[in-house]
Amino acid sequence: MDHIVKGIKYERKVTSSDIGVRITSMGDPLYTGSHVDRWGRRWDIHQWLMNTPTR
Repeated sequence: MDHIVKGIKYERKVTSSDIGVRITSMGDPLYTGSHVDRWGRRWDIHQWLMNTPTR
């Protein structure tokens, strides 16, 4: 996830007059698990909480 966040412009405003702070890391995932599909392939699942800005 850190590679994705560093590659895109993802900012968070701290105050209303702030131009935005660039997020460069989402930290550890809230959930980590795995899934095995019907062909026996194992998929790793990692989920982060991403708040979307309100307008």
